[in-house]
Amino acid sequence: MNINSIKIENFKKFTELEMDLRAPITLVYGENSSGKTSMLRAILGLAQTFSQNNKFQSWNAQGEFVDLGLYKDYIKDHNTKNKFSISIRSSEYKTYHMSNKKGAPPKHETEHKFIYEFDTLTSQAKLNSFVESTRSIDGQSISSLISNPVFPLLNPEALSVTSIKIAKPKTRSYYQFTADPNAVAWWFGNGIPNEMKKFVEDLSIPTKVTFDHRFSVETDLERTHGYNSKRMKNDLFQRAIRQTESILAKVHYLGPLRMSPYRSYKLSAHTSYVGTNGETTPLALSYLYKKSLEDRTKTKIHKARYENFTKWFALIFPDYNISVEQNDDVVRLKTTTSGRIDSISDVGFGFSQVLPILVQAAAMEAGETLIIEQPELHLHPKAQVAFGKFLTDATKHGLRFIIETHSEHILKGLQLQISNGMTDKKNAIKPQEIKIYYFHKTKVTNMELNKWGEIEGGWPAGFFDESYHISKTILKNKIAEINSSNAIEP
Repeated sequence: MNINSIKIENFKKFTELEMDLRAPITLVYGENSSGKTSMLRAILGLAQTFSQNNKFQSWNAQGEFVDLGLYKDYIKDHNTKNKFSISIRSSEYKTYHMSNKKGAPPKHETEHKFIYEFDTLTSQAKLNSFVESTRSIDGQSISSLISNPVFPLLNPEALSVTSIKIAKPKTRSYYQFTADPNAVAWWFGNGIPNEMKKFVEDLSIPTKVTFDHRFSVETDLERTHGYNSKRMKNDLFQRAIRQTESILAKVHYLGPLRMSPYRSYKLSAHTSYVGTNGETTPLALSYLYKKSLEDRTKTKIHKARYENFTKWFALIFPDYNISVEQNDDVVRLKTTTSGRIDSISDVGFGFSQVLPILVQAAAMEAGETLIIEQPELHLHPKAQVAFGKFLTDATKHGLRFIIETHSEHILKGLQLQISNGMTDKKNAIKPQEIKIYYFHKTKVTNMELNKWGEIEGGWPAGFFDESYHISKTILKNKIAEINSSNAIEP
């Protein structure tokens, strides 16, 4: 499942902010303290909430990806009376039986909106409400997109319909759960059995529920027998939660300042995850390498993944090769250039910064997303341009990237890939496959590229114009000094 967009309200500095994530590559630029990482923090906060490591919390502010602090630290204006929300939209949520033709682009998208409030017991967030709604994205009524709805929609001409709503009334400790009967009706295939029809109809009647832990809904099910509306509601909500889990399980994260490599690593486990700081990169690379040697799959997918890694490494470091050495339970990484062999710990720091990115990308499956902060650290400008070529090739394998960066060269590298596509369409990337956001102090600019790789409308103020301003000032000072010298000559 892919995320179409994410929206935050009252989170960090933003009253409201929405980002379109449908492009395979999303670049996030901006001034310091402009809020450009707030959206990433929101995604990561939700991802670690739905992580298998989180068993109890409906909002995990301090997890394996990010430490957001207490509620007052991430709520807008530090006002704990405010609620905040995070919404994820995707066209791959299965909420209704839609009438889309097979292979045709979807005409709808479903939103999962999580609204949180302050919990006085923990000084963290607790769930205030959850809403699942599906809307048309091409202007058609939603009723025309739902295939053979069994029950009439409240508003047949509406562009959206709410399938699940769990909300807490003011001053109450319990929640009210209502659902759209059509969200369950299609489960029965050819028709709802007569003995079930009354229970399906009753889904629209509010039911009192509480949350036991995380996203576990508690009702008085123990007092009921058989499959009824309360059990249907519980199954409906768990279906929604599993689908959000499925989406967020495909999100991987690499923070800034990846760890420096050691000379050797003790093999403790097989893993395809390099860690948020790249700490298990050698183990993940060793696993990739061994899987490629033992690949018995028909598609040779493991061999292809390791070959992708070596290809991408050569793109960024063309004069180097990298190899994996494993003796018993010890793993070492070696680099070779011009016949000289060195430990990975003895070469430039740039290797250790980009290596986790390449290994994680090679280990990922099509449709998965890698969030990276500052991939350009300690990379030569030439290597940063080549990084754009790596990103282009990785998207050909179905990978997706959200990148927070200050690098002009990475963008230039991607612009070059678009431009090269005028003569080499096979290896090129299209301008619509790249989304660029620039965060100013008070606004966010969405920048678009044209078919030649140029930024439409020119570069916004503050976007890589320091070099121009410095050159202009140097020239101005030079002219002033020359004029001054000429003025005092007899």
